[in-house]
Amino acid sequence: MHAERVASPKAFDEFVLLSAASGSALRPRLDAAVEPFWQHAERELFLLRDGRRVLGRIGAVVDRAHDAQHGGALGFVAWLETPSDLGCARFLLEAAHSWLRAHGRTRVRGPLHLGLG
Repeated sequence: MHAERVASPKAFDEFVLLSAASGSALRPRLDAAVEPFWQHAERELFLLRDGRRVLGRIGAVVDRAHDAQHGGALGFVAWLETPSDLGCARFLLEAAHSWLRAHGRTRVRGPLHLGLG
């Protein structure tokens, strides 16, 4: 089992479609060309895999507008989907936290549902 960065269109589709309930609504919200939120924020998406099978997902978010208003150092995790397995959740959270630390975040809030817009 391992967490991997979403780095291809296929992996992005897997991330979006992992939850059939939110898949079609999530795609435009993650598109920087469509969603204004991404003009002042950045994100990294991760999938949890067991071989080729996708088990879960998470996103790590840095919001510069939030930093400007409330001070920096706070990162967010969002779109967390995982089976009822603490090990799976730990893999995903560690991947997101690692990315956030690399982007200067010392505190993390979430998991959030970022409706954006």
